[in-house]
Amino acid sequence: MKKRFFLEGGLLTIYSGYLILFQLADSFLLTNALEAGGLTAQAARISKGIYDRGQPLVQLGLVVAMALSSTFLPTLTKYLTVKNQQLFEKSAKMYLRLTIGIASASAVGLAILLPYINFALFKDGSGNVALVLFVFSIALMATIQAYQSIQQSRNTYTFGLLAAGIGLLIKCLSMWPLTASYGTAGASVSTLLGLGATLCCFVVSEQRRAKSSINHFWHEGNYGKKLFICLGIMASVLFLYYSFVAILLNGPLTHRLQALLFCLGGVGLGGAAFIGAAIKIKLLTIREWLLVPFGKKLLRRGEKHEIR
Repeated sequence: MKKRFFLEGGLLTIYSGYLILFQLADSFLLTNALEAGGLTAQAARISKGIYDRGQPLVQLGLVVAMALSSTFLPTLTKYLTVKNQQLFEKSAKMYLRLTIGIASASAVGLAILLPYINFALFKDGSGNVALVLFVFSIALMATIQAYQSIQQSRNTYTFGLLAAGIGLLIKCLSMWPLTASYGTAGASVSTLLGLGATLCCFVVSEQRRAKSSINHFWHEGNYGKKLFICLGIMASVLFLYYSFVAILLNGPLTHRLQALLFCLGGVGLGGAAFIGAAIKIKLLTIREWLLVPFGKKLLRRGEKHEIR
């Protein structure tokens, strides 16, 4: 009993703070790697501070994914307990579709709006490239947490520890050469590589599981294609918004409050574009929309708009 408690609790703790472990690796290696790349000690510390701006932004984007995890895990466990494999896989696919859809929209929208966010919070545009790359950790980390929850609901724990170790190892091994060559942007890429490796472990493990069709969620109902269309529409709307703001300002941003207001406007506009496109092309089923906060209201508004 104690072994199971520490194993389950330890695994949940690791994946809840998985990016913090990556940040721990950064704290030991990043500054030295930047100095090896030619920066002075002071410049390396400044670059490290700028790079750390991405952590709270990513953690904020992961809040929704963690909420979904706590909602679906009891349901998945219940279906396994009564040995209803069909309902288990149906719920798991629904969980993955919702998590990836929301996390991908958050990552892409945040990446496009990041220059405004960076200026609004810190009054400069330092480290924009590294931070833009880093926020894509939201999509990878949310998907990892979804797969890990599915594995945990099956009472499978040791593989999750192995996958976490592989990802962390790849992060540490790739970080020094990438950071020395490309600066903090290289450190962001090493984080994406580590997370990508962990995700690949879970996907391959699920693929090899007998009689499991969970990975097929990507192709069912053309979900993958529809998701890219929704993200493309949202990105196009936000880039048009960028162009409008540039014309309106007739120059670079000079006030943080101004940047914050444009940021909030972009969040609302991008979110509306993604949700509108998702309803129009039926990215999610009605049942899945009902699981999203305010999903019922969003569906009703979408239907009224189509009738008009």
